Formats: sequence, structure tokens, C-alpha cells
Amino acid sequence: MMNTINMNFITDEKEYWITSISNENHIVIFKDKEQAHSYKLSLLLGTISPPWEAPLDYTFIRDHEGKSFYHVKEDREENNEWKEEACCQSGCPGCPWTISQGL
Repeated sequence: MMNTINMNFITDEKEYWITSISNENHIVIFKDKEQAHSYKLSLLLGTISPPWEAPLDYTFIRDHEGKSFYHVKEDREENNEWKEEACCQSGCPGCPWTISQGL
């Protein structure tokens, strides 16, 4: 079963928050919309692990009201493998499928 990943723009904070329906208490924060979208796709494709599975790939920011906030570490090791069966094949920028199609 595929996990649902949400990307929400928080107006007051001017940030994009990425959350997983299966583990809503972990929030990864981005200032840049493109980076947030790319991260969301990477989670869906399984090319990056979420903070509760790979805490060393993230910088913990704070706990607030039962939720933990993180930034992705710049120097994390990327897994270049992707799960073809999870791909929506809609031409998302940076997606391995899109790149393989020459789009």
C-alpha cells in the first residue's frame, strides 16, 4: 500500500511542511517550493527515507505540541534507486521516469 504524503504551505511561517499520513508527528520543513516537491516525490518513490527511519539524514529543529520538526541534511547520502511501481508517470520535474522519457 502506498503512503500518502502531504505538502502544505504554512502562510504564517512562509514554509512548506511535508508530512506522512502514516506518521504525522514528523514534519520536514522547506523554504523552497521546488525542493519541497522534489522531496515529496522522493519519499513517494522510496529514494529517500523519512526522519523516523533515517534520523541521521535530518537535522532536528524542535518539538512543538507533540510534533517533531526537521530539515534535510545537505550532506546525506542519496539512494539513486527508485521504485518504478510507485511512479505516477505524470512528468514531474527531476523524476527518473521523466528524465528517461527525455521530457
